[in-house]
Amino acid sequence: MNGSTEFSYVGSELELFGRATNWKTYFGARLRPYISGSVIEVGAGLGSSTKYLCDLNHARWLCLDPDPKHVSHLNDLIAGGNLPPFCEARRGILADLGPDERADTIIYVDVLEHIENDEAEMCIAAAHLAPRGHIVALSPAFNSLYSPFDQAIGHYRRYARNDARRLTVQSLTLQALFFLDSAGFFASALNRIVLRKPQPSVRDIQIWDKVFVPISVLSDEIFGRLFGKSIVMVWQKT
Repeated sequence: MNGSTEFSYVGSELELFGRATNWKTYFGARLRPYISGSVIEVGAGLGSSTKYLCDLNHARWLCLDPDPKHVSHLNDLIAGGNLPPFCEARRGILADLGPDERADTIIYVDVLEHIENDEAEMCIAAAHLAPRGHIVALSPAFNSLYSPFDQAIGHYRRYARNDARRLTVQSLTLQALFFLDSAGFFASALNRIVLRKPQPSVRDIQIWDKVFVPISVLSDEIFGRLFGKSIVMVWQKT
């Protein structure tokens, strides 16, 4: 890697949403079927999602993050055995990697919405993807739900079906698209229209995770093709 991008993350939502264990268990189970081989996780943050996504079948799992504090925390997790020993933490973004560094799966969990030029990012991801490999993205859904909280934590957008097609750049095919957390959709709509909180409280996260997420596990079976608080987009390299 020729140099690396450094960024100091502002905000406490990573710690806040790290408490949402039901949510992370749920989306981890839905994403893992698309994750295989060597993996690059872009914007791994504090690793609170990593442990729900990786299993013992990976030869390598590269946790990329531009915040040196996050990388230090990730290294502590690896050294302490809280992440598998095949995990590696590195400071930077995908564009910092050498052209020959490729993976079978590239993951973005609540990251693409923080990237202003997401189409350019997808081109970079495709270049670092092995043939037949997958890009897996979980992002907030529907710009109609864009709230002061989205703005406060640096979201450029939320995503819908048209965005998945827009991001299907050359050499990629869209393999899967579905929504998660259909019950949480209504909680987000309430915040967007009525509450307009710039950030949820610990209690808000606990209620959502303990009440709304278990409902979504059931209701997504019916409504997951139509709407949800989050969208999952999966591409395969041709």
